[in-house]
Amino acid sequence: MNANDVRTSNVRKLLQPLAVWSVAVCLLAAVGGLVPSAVGQSLTNPVVVSQRFDEVDLTVVVQTPDVNGTTFGYAEYRVTVLNRGERSRRVRLTLPARSWGTSYGGSYISSLTRTLEVPAAAGGAGSARTVSMFQPPVPMTGDDVAVEVDGQAMKPTLRMNMGTHADNDYARAHSGVNGGGDQALRSPGVNRATAGANVSPMGPTDQWSTSWLGYSRFAVVQVTLEEWRTIPSDVREAVLAYVEAGGALMVSGDTSEVAAEFKPLRAAEPSSGGATINRGGNDTFRLGLGSISMGGSPDGFMKTPAAFGLTPPGAQRGRVGDWNLQNLNAVYPVVDNLGVPARGMLVLMIVFAVLIGPINLYFLAKYDRRIWALWTVPAAALVCSTIVFSYALFSEGLSGRARHAGLTVLDEHTGRATTLGWSAYYTPVAPGGGLVFSSRTEVTPLGLDIGDRYGYGRTSSTALSIDWTDGQRLGSGWVQSRVPAFFATRKVEDRLERMVFAVGAGGVPTVQNGLGAAVSSVRIADAEGKVYQARDVEAGATAAMTPVGALPSDVVRNQSLLDVWVQQGAWYALDAVAEPIGPSTYIATLEGSAPFLDKGLDTAVSDERQVVIGLMREPLRP
Repeated sequence: MNANDVRTSNVRKLLQPLAVWSVAVCLLAAVGGLVPSAVGQSLTNPVVVSQRFDEVDLTVVVQTPDVNGTTFGYAEYRVTVLNRGERSRRVRLTLPARSWGTSYGGSYISSLTRTLEVPAAAGGAGSARTVSMFQPPVPMTGDDVAVEVDGQAMKPTLRMNMGTHADNDYARAHSGVNGGGDQALRSPGVNRATAGANVSPMGPTDQWSTSWLGYSRFAVVQVTLEEWRTIPSDVREAVLAYVEAGGALMVSGDTSEVAAEFKPLRAAEPSSGGATINRGGNDTFRLGLGSISMGGSPDGFMKTPAAFGLTPPGAQRGRVGDWNLQNLNAVYPVVDNLGVPARGMLVLMIVFAVLIGPINLYFLAKYDRRIWALWTVPAAALVCSTIVFSYALFSEGLSGRARHAGLTVLDEHTGRATTLGWSAYYTPVAPGGGLVFSSRTEVTPLGLDIGDRYGYGRTSSTALSIDWTDGQRLGSGWVQSRVPAFFATRKVEDRLERMVFAVGAGGVPTVQNGLGAAVSSVRIADAEGKVYQARDVEAGATAAMTPVGALPSDVVRNQSLLDVWVQQGAWYALDAVAEPIGPSTYIATLEGSAPFLDKGLDTAVSDERQVVIGLMREPLRP
């Protein structure tokens, strides 16, 4: 669709940049395709498709990412619905409209759906709503986008093909990642400065995503200082949230000017203490779990993230298919035994066969009631089945089990909490409502069979669905009856909870628990590095702390929090982090509760544990 088709100026303004990018893609394709990246696989411009439905006065515009070259995080599909009519409309979007599934076994995403209400046009101007749907790194094949308006299917569907965004060897081999693909998001300014080596996969920076999940599939985001200064505030916040979640941001330009731009943010970050390190020739400071590199020429950015020593959180935790259920349940058990009780079942079958066979016939013959075999055999089968069902019901229950563990970095300067977690589920009956997570949570399935390098799966095909209408609901296929399911999660959100410390009598601090759940242990390092501890502090309670020593003199304050966790042990082993990471920080352990984690399945009986690393806004001085 062309912007001139829209009757109102508001709609023209909204559609014009999308139409321009659509034409650009067509022109580039006509002259032989997009220019390849200077390093590894090309990440191309987003594709924009649109369709006008005159019978309901609606226009639907879908901006699809080029996902040929990313193997972790979420790929974003952005949808804009324009309503020119005089009544509000309920619109349901399904992507893809036709799933191709898989002919070789394994799990795949059959559909992403979202339902939204679009208000009526006001004062002759079109009303518009823009929403996003995200695809985790699981294969999704098919074409087109299906649109339903007030329950009526619209024709034709929007023409669109899916890309390749999956964390398996087949996707890596066909996307160029194994051959050096960099999975980097480079802004148009960086591309122009490097002779147009690569086209930004999100278009101009003012059209970039306003959700941090839109950047989660990139190992690094690279922009110029001029672009950073003009980026809309909501886009800027999303990029910074991506960094806090473990991403990397590189800003090129005059080193002194870039340093001045980020000075307030750098000075307020306790994990770096205002210090910088050198990475790839650029000064770098830490922000949350990630890092920001400042200054230098854009030419210096045209390297793979590995050349800068960058390892994204997705790679830190392992790929989707790296694990199998036996290994996962061994290191993080959610059920005692995954094996089928073959011996018990065999014994039960033998006993059942003997009872309804020789013994049953013997007594029937003895009392001359052989005709009774017509009802004694079914009755015995019914009793046996009832016993088996009752045993399963009372031993496993109907609610299922869940296990949650996570680490949260609670930054009082930004008011945000960054949480990395692991969740496991086991249910006797597959949950009808699926698993529900917030719209700000990245959920990566572990142990899924998503195919080998040739696309062949080890198991039968399993269709998965996600509904993004209210948060993200993982529907059919994600959790199956009597099969454990494991997920790695990552979330960045605004939170007000915190531990409140004050200096008590004799310079010994006191602590008030403001985390909303009981804390089994909390340790704080004051501004001088002295460490104090308190135990068993109930929610809202205040407790006196006792001195327990001091931080090591060689503590490295500018080390990434993620690196600290990974280097001290497996990322899911919360015992690996036991001490404050530096002065004016604290670490709190919560046993039996994980308030910063999405539970996914509220009906399950859950085992929860969480560690909170707090970065204090004001230093604690004795």
